[in-house]
Amino acid sequence: MFDKRWVQKPEVKNIISLSWGSSRDGNSGSLLDKIADCHRALFKWKRGADCNSKMRLTRLKEQIDLEGSKRRPNKQRLKDLKWELAQAYRDEEIYWKERSKESWLRHGDRNTKYFHGSVQKKRARNNISALVNSNGAEQISEGSKGEIAVDYFRKLFTSSKPVHATELLTDMVPRVTENMNRELTKPVSRDEIRKAAFGIQSNKTPGADGMTGQFFESYWDNVGEQVIREVNGFFESGQLPHEWNFAQICLLPKKINPTRMTYLNP
Repeated sequence: MFDKRWVQKPEVKNIISLSWGSSRDGNSGSLLDKIADCHRALFKWKRGADCNSKMRLTRLKEQIDLEGSKRRPNKQRLKDLKWELAQAYRDEEIYWKERSKESWLRHGDRNTKYFHGSVQKKRARNNISALVNSNGAEQISEGSKGEIAVDYFRKLFTSSKPVHATELLTDMVPRVTENMNRELTKPVSRDEIRKAAFGIQSNKTPGADGMTGQFFESYWDNVGEQVIREVNGFFESGQLPHEWNFAQICLLPKKINPTRMTYLNP
């Protein structure tokens, strides 16, 4: 998942700019292709970069202790190390705030422990330890619980293919006037597309690729043109790329310790 802390790193913008502009076999590539290229490039960079703030905290504390224990410590180096340590603490707090999904707390001293506790509490509350299948048998393995969920949603979302569906609209009075229809079907502007993209919450991901709203907002100069082109392409052709319709379903319990799919909200 795109990490909000990366926005502060200038090398990330260069990585996105290069990977977004790269071509595939001479073709410009689709939006999803470019996002996948960015995903791979960022993953490769992350493996070699010092991105783990917890490890940075440990390393910087050791360096500060080592420098401070010298008979004649370098004051400038100590100052630089302490500034890096403060930045590492900020990065750690940003990371855990993003994981906790807490939005009401805006300012304050270090809240890393609070966010960490919030993550643990949510994990415990949302944990599904067992599910009962259609035969009434309780299943505890991850594979069996997954099969119960898939079977439930397959039945829920499969159409019954009614023959006379149009009869449902009988006697309904039209409410959309010709003027309203023209306004609704006019071409979508660039500003409307940009506003919609920027309307995604910074920690939300519109797709399964892990690229959050923060990614599109922070690097719109690089990615915006492709987004606008493909959204307009959909409105002109009426065809939605198959991959755009992929979704991840997160199950939220309606009650404590849910054991049936009906006790969960998708």
